[in-house]
Amino acid sequence: RLAGIWSVARGVRTKHLSGHRGKVLSARYSPDGLLAVTVSEDGTARVWALASEKCVRTLQHEDVVRSAVFSPDGTLVLTACMDGGARLWDAKRGTCKKAWQHLNGDAVAAVMSASFSPDGSLVVTAASGDGAVRIWSTDSGSCVRAFENSPTVWTAVFSSDGASVLTASMGAVVKLWSVSSGECMQTLAGECEEIWAAALAPSAGR
Repeated sequence: RLAGIWSVARGVRTKHLSGHRGKVLSARYSPDGLLAVTVSEDGTARVWALASEKCVRTLQHEDVVRSAVFSPDGTLVLTACMDGGARLWDAKRGTCKKAWQHLNGDAVAAVMSASFSPDGSLVVTAASGDGAVRIWSTDSGSCVRAFENSPTVWTAVFSSDGASVLTASMGAVVKLWSVSSGECMQTLAGECEEIWAAALAPSAGR
């Protein structure tokens, strides 16, 4: 129910962000470092002013919120929710600008991950149940690409140049996809029981 800001040099907590009514699952800074966004099992994402440690925006959802991240320019917040939706919010006003949904037949598929491309023009979402990773335009709201994957994808992130997407799926499988063609360029089989997250180094070589 609490998120903390810690001093790396001193190893102590310097700020307390308190207000969620359920477990806090994720916390991310805004690009300028003045704000933070947290998500919780209580069905909210909260935007905090770090100087005052006050919640300045509450973004209400219908289910557990898995993740939230600021856009590269800090004007938007992207959330992923277990209700099957990824939502794009105005960070200043707290209004929902766009909403995207994953479906598994007639049922919604819980969105496990949502991330911006480096220039903020695209969003990639990954879900549990529908077997697809989808790329959306933040401008038009349309789906511009879909990758067929395993039934459950835990995370999907863009490379630093925005040309590829890395996914981590159930069964400890990591795949690298081409954004332009939608083709799988490489598959990496994990040497462990499960892989919950994956990331690309800035050089995109590892």
